[in-house]
Amino acid sequence: TAASNAAYGANCNQIAAAKILKVWLMEAITDLWGDVPYRDVAQLEQGVYYTRYDRQEEIYQGMLQELKEAVAMIDPSQPAFPSGTDQIYDGDAAKWKRFGNSLRCRLAVHLSKVDPHWRDYITEAVADGVFESIDDNALYAFSSAGSEYSGFYEIFFVRNRNDFTLSRPFALLLLGQSDTLNGKQHPWEGVEDPRISIYTTSNNGSYKGVGYGLPATKIASGREGTPNWSVNPPFFLGKDFSYPLMTYAELQFILSEYKGFSKEEYRQGVRASIRALAIHTLTDLSEEQVFAYIDKVSERVDAEAVATQKYIELYLNGIEGWNELRRTGYPTMVLRPGEISDRIDGEDVRFVPMVEVKGDVISRMIYPDSESTLNAEYWREAVSRLQDGTNNHYSHVYWDVRKSTYDHPDNQ
Repeated sequence: TAASNAAYGANCNQIAAAKILKVWLMEAITDLWGDVPYRDVAQLEQGVYYTRYDRQEEIYQGMLQELKEAVAMIDPSQPAFPSGTDQIYDGDAAKWKRFGNSLRCRLAVHLSKVDPHWRDYITEAVADGVFESIDDNALYAFSSAGSEYSGFYEIFFVRNRNDFTLSRPFALLLLGQSDTLNGKQHPWEGVEDPRISIYTTSNNGSYKGVGYGLPATKIASGREGTPNWSVNPPFFLGKDFSYPLMTYAELQFILSEYKGFSKEEYRQGVRASIRALAIHTLTDLSEEQVFAYIDKVSERVDAEAVATQKYIELYLNGIEGWNELRRTGYPTMVLRPGEISDRIDGEDVRFVPMVEVKGDVISRMIYPDSESTLNAEYWREAVSRLQDGTNNHYSHVYWDVRKSTYDHPDNQ
């Protein structure tokens, strides 16, 4: 179909965009499960019916190489797709290239604790051209027409999962309040984040999050005072929500870490995060308000500050936020198993996970049961490499080198 598709855009750009999206998806898959099928995937015509589980270290090197090849293919002078068919960049090949290079930076920083060359990967990507502003944000635009609406909207309003709301630890983080139940200090005590009015809605002017891991008998009491999103939903529950695959703000936090936790890129990241949300939701935030907040959270720029602000930016990208928690150990405000989830009716209710996690935040997802029957030989081989030789939730993925729950390992 090369000839017919070339009528709508350069074949090289179309293939490159597909490769970039493949890596974006493959990164999510391997970061969820660790070792997964990679090299043998989609080779049925070559007689490969059962796929081996590649080691995550090899998968990462393969993804970095695929991105490098993809961006090298792109011809920015020609479109990638016809206008109206590309839900991310409307056919702009130059932006696809910047996305591919920025994604190289994300993969590289994931390897910061295990690969001494991680900064070299970023240096190469930056030299080839990364995101330049929030206009380059990779956002998948859903539609309010037909059934092409956002998955968040579907889960909440179509499947009627109206039990979602902001979590208590994240609410405390945005409100600038310490977690007194667990003796955890806030990195910016007393500084309220202007994004709280965008990330959630208020209940009669006040913001409150719900504790998680609550037993069924405590959920109703724990939700008292939290907003009812089915009545007053935040912007990301709209049908046409634009899901962030990667943003300029995330890139700036990566570059800050890459430069030894530089203040300039850190401040740019915070500003880009707030500004993109304000523009997208038409929230009236003055430059004075924004810079007043940035100044307060920039008094000390270090590993904790960068990781915590990055975590706030990744609120709507759950897998990547979880990746950063596992990689850095921050934010400390995130609840760990056994800690107090909330105080309800005068009783401290602790977070008890539903699966064995060895006292830590869940470290990986278990392989689906279907793999043990459909791809048994290679499944058993992959499971044998996990801790205790079992398909569990507590084995760390390749780049997660934490030794304890609150460990904050240094970059190489």
